[in-house]
Amino acid sequence: MLNEAITKLNFLFDWRPYQTKVLQNFSVHIQDDHFHIVAPPGSGKTILGIEIIKKIGKKTLILAPTLTIRNQWEDRLQNFFTTDCNFKQISFDIKQPSDITFSTYQSLHIFYKSFETKEDYYKFFIKHQIEVLLLDEAHHLKNAWWKCLFDLKERHMQTVVSLTATPPYDSENAEIQKYFKLCGEIDDEIVVPDLVKEQNLCPHQDLVFLSKPEDQEINFITDFRLKISQFVTNILKDEKFISFLKQHRFYAKTEENLEELYKYSDFFSSMLIFLHEAGETIPLEKLQVLGFDKDEEIDFPSITNEWIQILFQHLLVTDRENLIENEVYLDFLEKKLRKLAVFSKNKVNLVGNELLYKSLSNSPSKLKSIITIVQQEQQNLQDDLRCVILSDYIRKEYLNVTLPE
Repeated sequence: MLNEAITKLNFLFDWRPYQTKVLQNFSVHIQDDHFHIVAPPGSGKTILGIEIIKKIGKKTLILAPTLTIRNQWEDRLQNFFTTDCNFKQISFDIKQPSDITFSTYQSLHIFYKSFETKEDYYKFFIKHQIEVLLLDEAHHLKNAWWKCLFDLKERHMQTVVSLTATPPYDSENAEIQKYFKLCGEIDDEIVVPDLVKEQNLCPHQDLVFLSKPEDQEINFITDFRLKISQFVTNILKDEKFISFLKQHRFYAKTEENLEELYKYSDFFSSMLIFLHEAGETIPLEKLQVLGFDKDEEIDFPSITNEWIQILFQHLLVTDRENLIENEVYLDFLEKKLRKLAVFSKNKVNLVGNELLYKSLSNSPSKLKSIITIVQQEQQNLQDDLRCVILSDYIRKEYLNVTLPE
């Protein structure tokens, strides 16, 4: 049943051509009760979302990742779809929904957990006749949030509208599948050239400016690399560690542990590469397990920090429960790695740990690079220069700077 208050909403301005195109195709795409659109920031996703809600004409729950974005939805609705900013049939409280309810994914998850049974959760939405779920910035969905949304869609919700600027293609395959299972396949897309063509976005070019670390950071990185190199050199000569590896079930009883060994073939490879580098002769049968022929000439790769990382990650984390009789020795190894700052949060990282990234991220050389860039643009554009500098955070104590520079 159509909701009269929602269907009476009326966009007060002119649609941009690319928005008109999306709306023209809407009736075809919504036939499977999903509408999934990808659009860059500044393309009017929120405005399109409200118009889509109007076209569907049913009670809707709009979900956003933050309170700020949630509030923007109500602001756009009042200022772009009403003449007096007085649309009353809204709610920010998911426990007391209205024709259009604005909330966050976190709030819905907390609400979901407040019910004694899932059936009570579903019945709530049936009772309040909420039939449309609109997911803003849908790529932000986390595992816990996905569950309560997907269950709701499967049991009650008939229509899911999803808006995003960046589908989570860089996530793991399982996460991507779950995303599309909830949101449906992408129905339409607004691309950046459309915005540039309509002069809603200026023509632009992305450039990278490389900042050379200062001497202090270079010395820090060099010292760190030298410590890692010394650790690797020492461990390759450590008879106790070599003996420990040779006693590992994968090496000592290879044939009895093939199924598990193949699951962790990268660890087994790292073990053989390490032992070979340490001067040990690797029996042919160990290599045949990895698919080498007996007549094949084996060219072992050199031991690298990546191989050492795989080796210790497995010993200190993945396989630790199975090596409980060696816990005292493993604890000794763990403390060694912690002193080097390469073991934290159950993660071994000899390639580029957080310590190095933190050192580089705080480098004053980047501030000097910003000055260089702005000075160059000032020469190019002179009085026409308009510049925005984005940073992770700005310290309050520096906001009242009065010096000319």
